[in-house]
Amino acid sequence: MKTKFFIILSFFLISHHFASGQQRNLSKKIGLTVSPIGESDPVRFSELEGTGSYSSKKLLSFGINYIHPINNWLDVETGVEYSKHSIESKSMYPPDGKKTPYNADLSLINIPITVRVNFANYLFVNGGLLLDFETSSSNNIDKQSGVGAVIGVGAQYEFNNSLGLFINPYAKLHALLPFPAETYPQRLLEWGVRVGVTYSFRAK
Repeated sequence: MKTKFFIILSFFLISHHFASGQQRNLSKKIGLTVSPIGESDPVRFSELEGTGSYSSKKLLSFGINYIHPINNWLDVETGVEYSKHSIESKSMYPPDGKKTPYNADLSLINIPITVRVNFANYLFVNGGLLLDFETSSSNNIDKQSGVGAVIGVGAQYEFNNSLGLFINPYAKLHALLPFPAETYPQRLLEWGVRVGVTYSFRAK
């Protein structure tokens, strides 16, 4: 809950800070991103009786991104991101009759294929698909390889030396279409704040 509150608050603070606006840069960009703050919780569209409970402990994600402008208001963004999810699991009916917590950690590589809708020169809304590949798994959480979805809002600022910064509160739903298919699959719902630095390849 604290993470979700911080995501909403950070967007409004950044929006207010950059309220002066700037001329939009239509150059191609490459950048580095990190998500130091976030939560991830396994969820099911149809809950099953007797399943355990989960609590997000830590989330760390980082990657490289590429932004390709289409016109004055629309960009396409892709890249490669690695995320490590630390989750505490409590079995509903353990053999000893007690709810003993244990780690249910996993790691993912995801390839986002998203669009950015830019407005007011410094704000954007982004969303699209994720290609998820699980690199380390937990026996207590279903496989998260598959096709997921992401949506977010953000603010960006670019300096005169081709460098730029952006902050991007987001929500991701992993394994919306899991591989292999499951009857009642768990899907990892992720909330976080992505911070990035970009470099623009300005036309000479």
